[in-house]
Order: sequence, then C-alpha cells, then structure tokens
Amino acid sequence: MVKKKNGNWRMCMEFTDLNKACLKDSFPLPHIDQLIDATAGHELLSFIDAYSGYNQILMEEEDQEKSTFITHQGTYCYKVMPFGLKNAGAAYQRLVTKMFKDQLGKSMEVYIDNMLVNSKRKEDHIDQLKEDIDILRQYGMKLNPEKCAFGVTSGKFLGFLQNLNRCREEVLPPHKIDFALVVASRKLRPYFQCHPISVVTTFPLRSILYKPEISGRLAKWTIEISEHDITYQPQTAIKSQVLADFVADFSVNMMPKVKREAAHAFPKTQDLWILYTDDVSNASGSELGLLLEVLTGKVIRQSIRCPNMTNNEAEYEAVIAGVRLALKYGARRVILRCDSQLVINQVTGTFQIKEQRLQRY
Repeated sequence: MVKKKNGNWRMCMEFTDLNKACLKDSFPLPHIDQLIDATAGHELLSFIDAYSGYNQILMEEEDQEKSTFITHQGTYCYKVMPFGLKNAGAAYQRLVTKMFKDQLGKSMEVYIDNMLVNSKRKEDHIDQLKEDIDILRQYGMKLNPEKCAFGVTSGKFLGFLQNLNRCREEVLPPHKIDFALVVASRKLRPYFQCHPISVVTTFPLRSILYKPEISGRLAKWTIEISEHDITYQPQTAIKSQVLADFVADFSVNMMPKVKREAAHAFPKTQDLWILYTDDVSNASGSELGLLLEVLTGKVIRQSIRCPNMTNNEAEYEAVIAGVRLALKYGARRVILRCDSQLVINQVTGTFQIKEQRLQRY
C-alpha cells in the first residue's frame, strides 16, 4: 500500500510474471510531443482527471483469477482492471479514443487517463466542455474533482506546464532521472512491451522507485513502469565506458566503409537483405511501413494503405507485403526485423496461433 498526497492509499501489485506471459496489445498511444505542441496557443484550458481511471474498466470474468493476490485476511482477485498490467494503458486508450473520436485533435487531447479540453477562443469553451462532459456521463465515467481544473489559462499536462504562449517541462530536480525513464517508456512503448529492457546508470533508480515510503507522482511513475520487464545495472568502469563512447561517436562514419569492404571481401553475403516492418492502425484504417536494406547500402521504402483490420492482422500483412517486395527485387535471403512478438514467435515456430481469424496467415 502506498500513501498518496491527499492521504488516501493506492494498492500496488507485482504483475511482472503475468506481464511476461501476456501478448502485447498494439493499440497505438499518442505521441507526447505532438500532444504538447497541439495544446499550445489556446485561450482557455480544462484539465480532466478520471477517478482511479483504470479501475473503471471491468475485467473479463475468466481473466479475473489471473490478478489473484494474497493478504493476511485471505485470497482476492480484481474485478476491475488494476494498475500495473502490461496492456492496461492500451486498453484505456482504446476506450477514450472511442469515446472522444469526434473531439480528438479539435477541442480535446487525451493520453490514457489525462484529458485536456482546449479552446482557441474562450467564448467556445463552455460549449466544448459541456459536450465532453455529456460524453463522460454517457459512458458513466467518474471524475476526480481534486485533480480537475476548469476554465483556466495554464496548468500541467503530461508533466509540462501549459499556457497560452508556451509550454515547458515541470519536474523537480531529484526526480529528473526517474522522469527520463518514464518518458522513454512512453515514447518507446512498443519496444518496452516486446523486449526486456536493461537500464545502465550510476544512480540507484530501483532503490528510489521501489522504496516503501514513496508517494504522489513518484508512486504513479513506479506503477507505470512496472508494466515492463526492466532490470537495472550499474554503469561499467570508466575505461570500458570511454571505449564504448569512442565506438559510438565514430561508428556512424566508419560503418559505411566497413560495409563496403565486407561486401567486397564476402560477395556471397551481397544477397542478404534486411526487412523492417511497422504498422499503424486507427479508426480510418491501417498503414503498413516497409524498409528493405541490402548490405551494399541500398534502401527501398514503401508505404501501403489498407482497409480496416486488427493490429495483429496489420502486423502479418506488413510482413507478407515486405516479403513480396523483397522477392520482387530478387532477394533470396532476408532477415526480418519486426516489433510484433506474436509474428516473430510464429515465424520461428515457437508459437502456434489459435485465433481462427489469424490462422490464414
């Protein structure tokens, strides 16, 4: 149990093993930089915070037992979505995107449970706010009045201080290192969810984030990053670090020459292509991004627009389109770089899909 600033208590659970066993929900989260830029230059703002937002989403009955925890008074499980689950953020973002599909990018910005109503003209703010409140009431979503602010000219949104003229980051100095990790996990969320992450630092991050007496914003950050498989390692000795820095600084200029020499020395490897795939799915459809790179340095890019499909279907379609593109240019040996754990496991034969809609792939 972690005490909040207002004196209430937040219950924290360790879902590391459960998160490792769960497949990634690829629903895209908004880019924080774009959200911050979009909120600048508005005369009036209203900051809306859902009351224990994740807990307002019900768990499927067959999944409730997976959240079981033990106390000195007995064994319990969650009937609502708890904090700390790997796909909790994506599930919540999917909900609010559906709720405010006509307002997003116009009069409202939403990042998971952080909602902001913004108006270019203050005369329009009441009508826009009423429209958004009616939608919240329609879905039965409860708000936290202590964290809401209506009709103001400035305030904090996603850790940035917003006002009419500019926005700036607002973080206390002792928490800057912790905040850097949180921002990285948000911006690189697909990679954090697909792969184990090692954080190399000279600061005792784990001790700070997981100490029993944490509260407020730090406790919220701890729950947020606990969704990922993160380990903390001390930084290596200075001599090793200097060598690593040297390689990092000069590898950009050295690698093209090394690749050309390798291609000349080993002509058989010239048919080795690398295929990178990615996809974006939203209400308007799916877009597949392909990049083919050969050892000689040639790069081929292609973007494909597709009709509505699920995130997993888009991942499969991207790989198939990429393989067809590689065959078109005569590639015979291809290395696949993909951020979908589901696709990779099926390609390598370590996982067999059971969902009937995906079996055709």
